[in-house]
Amino acid sequence: MGDFTELNIRLKLKVDTPENIVEILKYMASLRSQEPTVLPEHSLFKALQWDTMLSSYNDPSGAPVKVSIFEKDKSDESLFMFVRSVYKDRGEAELFFDWIYPYIDALWIEFLGYIKYDSNDHPQLIYYTDEGIRFMAINREEVENIGRREITFSWGIADVSQKL
Repeated sequence: MGDFTELNIRLKLKVDTPENIVEILKYMASLRSQEPTVLPEHSLFKALQWDTMLSSYNDPSGAPVKVSIFEKDKSDESLFMFVRSVYKDRGEAELFFDWIYPYIDALWIEFLGYIKYDSNDHPQLIYYTDEGIRFMAINREEVENIGRREITFSWGIADVSQKL
């Protein structure tokens, strides 16, 4: 079925990102109404919601949660992409980052954003690395010591990336 998912990301695309890739991203973010006529050969484009995962059309509450911005960097003409969307995830997020990875400007930042699933209290953090995109889960353990009336929290992170 899939969880309702809040996706918050910010990317800087490489200067030489092909225009057809930018047009696909704009279509996915509902900034362009015409569907691209040619799609890349990638599993993402066989997924059920590839075309709306960066938009707000799947938000069950109807609240305006979409923030999609594409801005040109005046210094080098690269493109910044900021997206906040809510959709019912069925694996599209991992496929999206696998597809977009070669176009991300590695020199900008490593932390790209997060994914917050309804079924988990804590988000998965998204990082750009030389080995690919890494998804890091926040783990929290709570230990209650009743005799001393204290609660101890143990925080950690775990790499939950899957190889596609």
